[in-house]
Amino acid sequence: MRRASEKWRRSLLPVAIPVALAVVLGGCASNAPTESEDVGEIILQPGDTRTCISAPCTVWFQMPAGSGTYTLLQDDGTRVGDYPAGQKVQIGSYWSSHVFTIADADFPKAYLYVTGDM
Repeated sequence: MRRASEKWRRSLLPVAIPVALAVVLGGCASNAPTESEDVGEIILQPGDTRTCISAPCTVWFQMPAGSGTYTLLQDDGTRVGDYPAGQKVQIGSYWSSHVFTIADADFPKAYLYVTGDM
Protein backbone atom coordinates (compact mmCIF):
# COMPACT_ATOMS: atom_id res chain seq x y z
CA MET A 1 0.00 0.00 0.00
CA ARG A 2 2.85 2.36 0.80
CA ARG A 3 4.37 2.02 -2.69
CA ALA A 4 1.10 2.87 -4.39
CA SER A 5 0.73 5.98 -2.23
CA GLU A 6 4.28 7.18 -2.99
CA LYS A 7 3.84 6.50 -6.70
CA TRP A 8 0.60 8.49 -6.72
CA ARG A 9 2.27 11.45 -4.94
CA ARG A 10 5.22 11.42 -7.34
CA SER A 11 2.93 11.41 -10.37
CA LEU A 12 0.94 14.42 -9.12
CA LEU A 13 3.89 16.48 -7.91
CA PRO A 14 5.01 17.71 -11.37
CA VAL A 15 1.47 18.90 -12.06
CA ALA A 16 0.55 20.25 -8.62
CA ILE A 17 3.53 22.59 -8.18
CA PRO A 18 3.05 24.60 -11.42
CA VAL A 19 -0.71 24.82 -10.85
CA ALA A 20 -0.25 26.06 -7.27
CA LEU A 21 2.37 28.58 -8.40
CA ALA A 22 0.09 29.90 -11.15
CA VAL A 23 -2.78 30.35 -8.69
CA VAL A 24 -0.60 32.22 -6.19
CA LEU A 25 1.01 34.49 -8.78
CA GLY A 26 -2.25 35.12 -10.59
CA GLY A 27 -3.94 36.15 -7.36
CA CYS A 28 -1.13 38.56 -6.55
CA ALA A 29 -1.14 40.18 -9.96
CA SER A 30 -4.85 40.47 -10.60
CA ASN A 31 -5.58 43.65 -8.61
CA ALA A 32 -2.16 45.22 -8.67
CA PRO A 33 -1.50 48.49 -10.49
CA THR A 34 0.28 47.81 -13.72
CA GLU A 35 3.02 49.15 -15.91
CA SER A 36 2.53 48.41 -19.58
CA GLU A 37 2.89 49.64 -23.12
CA ASP A 38 0.01 49.76 -25.59
CA VAL A 39 -0.83 51.18 -29.01
CA GLY A 40 -3.75 53.54 -29.57
CA GLU A 41 -5.79 52.89 -26.42
CA ILE A 42 -5.03 52.72 -22.70
CA ILE A 43 -7.05 51.86 -19.60
CA LEU A 44 -5.71 53.57 -16.48
CA GLN A 45 -6.63 53.21 -12.84
CA PRO A 46 -5.13 54.80 -9.72
CA GLY A 47 -1.53 53.64 -9.26
CA ASP A 48 -0.98 52.65 -12.90
CA THR A 49 1.91 53.70 -15.11
CA ARG A 50 1.18 53.14 -18.80
CA THR A 51 2.88 54.10 -22.03
CA CYS A 52 1.03 54.61 -25.29
CA ILE A 53 3.37 54.38 -28.26
CA SER A 54 1.02 56.13 -30.66
CA ALA A 55 -0.44 59.60 -30.66
CA PRO A 56 -3.20 60.38 -30.21
CA CYS A 57 -3.94 57.81 -27.54
CA THR A 58 -7.52 57.13 -26.43
CA VAL A 59 -7.59 56.96 -22.64
CA TRP A 60 -10.11 55.18 -20.47
CA PHE A 61 -10.04 55.50 -16.68
CA GLN A 62 -11.35 52.86 -14.28
CA MET A 63 -12.79 54.84 -11.39
CA PRO A 64 -12.29 53.33 -7.93
CA ALA A 65 -15.13 51.53 -6.19
CA GLY A 66 -17.26 53.54 -3.83
CA SER A 67 -20.41 55.58 -3.99
CA GLY A 68 -21.24 58.84 -5.67
CA THR A 69 -18.84 60.49 -8.09
CA TYR A 70 -15.15 61.34 -8.20
CA THR A 71 -13.55 64.37 -9.82
CA LEU A 72 -10.62 63.44 -12.05
CA LEU A 73 -7.85 66.03 -12.53
CA GLN A 74 -4.90 66.34 -14.91
CA ASP A 75 -1.42 67.25 -13.68
CA ASP A 76 -1.93 70.97 -14.31
CA GLY A 77 -5.07 70.98 -12.14
CA THR A 78 -7.44 70.93 -15.11
CA ARG A 79 -10.68 69.15 -14.28
CA VAL A 80 -11.16 66.23 -16.66
CA GLY A 81 -14.65 65.51 -15.34
CA ASP A 82 -16.86 64.02 -12.65
CA TYR A 83 -17.41 60.29 -13.02
CA PRO A 84 -19.41 57.62 -11.16
CA ALA A 85 -17.53 55.40 -8.71
CA GLY A 86 -16.67 51.96 -10.06
CA GLN A 87 -17.21 52.87 -13.73
CA LYS A 88 -14.77 52.70 -16.64
CA VAL A 89 -15.03 56.00 -18.50
CA GLN A 90 -13.46 57.38 -21.65
CA ILE A 91 -11.65 60.59 -20.71
CA GLY A 92 -10.36 61.61 -24.14
CA SER A 93 -7.55 61.32 -26.67
CA TYR A 94 -4.11 62.53 -25.62
CA TRP A 95 -1.10 63.63 -27.67
CA SER A 96 1.21 64.10 -24.69
CA SER A 97 1.99 62.63 -21.27
CA HIS A 98 -0.11 63.42 -18.19
CA VAL A 99 -0.51 62.56 -14.54
CA PHE A 100 -4.05 62.00 -13.28
CA THR A 101 -5.31 62.36 -9.72
CA ILE A 102 -8.66 62.02 -8.06
CA ALA A 103 -9.56 65.21 -6.21
CA ASP A 104 -10.12 65.14 -2.46
CA ALA A 105 -9.35 61.41 -2.21
CA ASP A 106 -6.35 59.40 -1.08
CA PHE A 107 -5.75 57.36 -4.24
CA PRO A 108 -2.34 57.04 -5.91
CA LYS A 109 -1.66 59.01 -9.09
CA ALA A 110 -1.96 57.39 -12.52
CA TYR A 111 0.79 58.12 -15.05
CA LEU A 112 0.21 58.22 -18.79
CA TYR A 113 3.21 58.49 -21.12
CA VAL A 114 2.47 59.18 -24.78
CA THR A 115 5.58 58.66 -26.87
CA GLY A 116 4.07 58.69 -30.35
CA ASP A 117 6.80 56.31 -31.53
CA MET A 118 4.55 54.62 -34.08
